[in-house]
Amino acid sequence: MSAPSRFGCLSWTSMPCRPLSEQIALAAAPGLGQLEVHLPQVLAEGAQAVASALARHRVRAVAATGLMPGSLLHQDLDLPRLREGLAALDQIGCPVAVLTLDHTITAPYPQAEQETLKRLRALVGTAATYGVRLAVEALGTPGGHTPAQGSGPEAGIRTLLQVAELLDGLGRKSTRVGVCVDAVSWAATGAHIEHITGLGHPVRHVRVADAPCPRRLPVAQWRPAHRLMPGDGALDWTSFGTALAQADYSGPWALAVTNPGIRSLPGPELVARALAATQYLHSSTTTKPSATRAA
Repeated sequence: MSAPSRFGCLSWTSMPCRPLSEQIALAAAPGLGQLEVHLPQVLAEGAQAVASALARHRVRAVAATGLMPGSLLHQDLDLPRLREGLAALDQIGCPVAVLTLDHTITAPYPQAEQETLKRLRALVGTAATYGVRLAVEALGTPGGHTPAQGSGPEAGIRTLLQVAELLDGLGRKSTRVGVCVDAVSWAATGAHIEHITGLGHPVRHVRVADAPCPRRLPVAQWRPAHRLMPGDGALDWTSFGTALAQADYSGPWALAVTNPGIRSLPGPELVARALAATQYLHSSTTTKPSATRAA
């Protein structure tokens, strides 16, 4: 079987009500071959069974969400549970775990930043023993978070450059932790190329969906239901792809499309839409960039 395109990657978020075994089977379609998984589903089905299903369908688990039940500050670290999850990721050959930063915080920012750094240091060291790298994600869309991802009156970390500044606090650049870039969050916070090219830290995972046109739907009103298949919205994919290339990222782009229309599609139609989106991304990111911002 030929190696999958970097764009040929499904995310569980596009099909959350389907069993993981079905997600794997859908991701096995020619032109795909990669899957972003949800760790609680892996643990529920059993890592050995999931590893066998991935091998049988020749699908690669490229990243996982759900290592923690919410954001980094949502609750105290449960190291035994975290080790169980990391061991499961190691068993299924998944190299990256995505961690979510707090969209809003209760403590003053400097205090929250220090606690976040303390937890990150512990997590980086623990994950390294299982061969798992961490990708830190900020929720840039105002309505894109849940109570488990932030609460309180203070603004948390929402932009990619704020993520980079946080990681600077870890000291020496680490190959074990980097940034998760989400296309819609990038668009919601200005769609600046330099927010990706100026990170100074490795991009470890990329999640994509298309975004509404801000002139038609203000960013403040964006919700998960507004995440579209690439090509159905207004995001400037040429600029996005150029920025990631300049940041030396050549890994998979997980299609994380959470609108009800996509989630309700029958399996074959979901695969067809995903394949059309991967072809659109390929054609859009192999042409000369014409702009530096999303439309």
